[in-house]
Amino acid sequence: MTLAVVDLATAREQLRSHHLSHLFIQVLGWSAPRAFTDRITSLGQCCVPIAERDRSSGVQTAWQVVLPEKTRFTPTLRAQLYAAICTHETLTAEVVNTSADAADDTAGEAAKNSPLLIIVAAQKTQSLWCSSAFESALYVVSQPMALWDYRLQRLAAGGGLFPTVEPEPQGCDRFEQLLTQLSEGVNGIEDIVHKRTYAALTLRRLMLIQQIQQKGWLAGDTWYLQSRFSAFIQRGERVFFKSCLQPLYQSLSLPEIERPIALQTTIGKVPFLGSLFDTHWLEAAYADISIEDTALEEGLGWLSEQASADGFNPWMGGALAYWLARSVGGTGARKVSSRAVGDRILDALIQQRLEQTLSSSLQKSSSQVELLADNSKAQTLNDRLFNADARLCRRLIQEILPALRVLDPACGSGDLLVAFHQRLTEIFSILTGYIQQTQDAQLKIWRSGLVDMPEDLSLIHI
Repeated sequence: MTLAVVDLATAREQLRSHHLSHLFIQVLGWSAPRAFTDRITSLGQCCVPIAERDRSSGVQTAWQVVLPEKTRFTPTLRAQLYAAICTHETLTAEVVNTSADAADDTAGEAAKNSPLLIIVAAQKTQSLWCSSAFESALYVVSQPMALWDYRLQRLAAGGGLFPTVEPEPQGCDRFEQLLTQLSEGVNGIEDIVHKRTYAALTLRRLMLIQQIQQKGWLAGDTWYLQSRFSAFIQRGERVFFKSCLQPLYQSLSLPEIERPIALQTTIGKVPFLGSLFDTHWLEAAYADISIEDTALEEGLGWLSEQASADGFNPWMGGALAYWLARSVGGTGARKVSSRAVGDRILDALIQQRLEQTLSSSLQKSSSQVELLADNSKAQTLNDRLFNADARLCRRLIQEILPALRVLDPACGSGDLLVAFHQRLTEIFSILTGYIQQTQDAQLKIWRSGLVDMPEDLSLIHI
């Protein structure tokens, strides 16, 4: 997904103030709700439509609920509010469309375009953005804004709160074509399966190099590969793979102190990345591997397209994880988002640790007992964080999060670990927002020891 042009300074201020109607309509480019989209009341809460947008599969509406001062947020309240809005939208679609066929079509579109429900705390210090009955994002005033900048840009560009699972079908076709061209361009390997495996390895290496060079970490050149290839062709040379890629692989696989001086002179200053660029078993088995320049030219062109469209940024889209999984697993790459899987695993683990610490406490107030009883109704980690106080923040920061240990046993693309990293980044951002609002001395001490998060999260996504 291409980054949308958004006035981020204005968007941040509107979000911080929870002027959400202005945010969606004036900044993100959504439309005002249609006249027939009425506000509704459910469980004593007023659900107000604030904006809508047309998508290829229908209309999506954003709804806002501002909780009254004495109303306590619960998972049950969230679920029932969302269900009430979905029911209302379905009934409205059936009324607006006079024919049965049209009603069926619109109801189907409504199912594809689930409403976006935003539940705002009475003090307007936090809000829960629900894109479905089970998936949500939590915003806390004063939290680092880098992650929400991407989120707002996605909403402005026609996307959702979270990156999509996979690219468009034409993008998949292009990727398969590219993988085939690389495979056919591999010389020095006779076995067809081995050719395909080496082509996939080459793509994974090139995708990582593309991300590294975009940060200026390859001799300070943000188009290192493309610049070198262009100069190589202009000089009339051949076999770019052996002249440039193989020495680059060697440099990336060695710590700087171990690199031969001649290699450093040829390649320039590059980081040490280790295992992906170590000698692969295919390279050990086939000593004379090379890849034709025409195949590499296609690959570098595809990398340029992806970079220009921000296609390798996992904070904006899920294309990178999808390409990596596809290169490892072939055309049968899963359609399930690693982000969604990672969130479920990590959130469940944190919830389990929280329940253990709560149940081990000998004293519980009546409000804590009531809250624990409501936990059985599918409470998510974001639900719990919506009601976070200084005590919960301390428990997470001092006891639970530092003790987390996660091992991804699947030696594949590593995108699940990227998903864990993204979710932890979001959790710490939320906690940082709460700490900015509290006067708790322990939390203030912890916050004072942090290094400020980069405004550009793409700097830390690999």
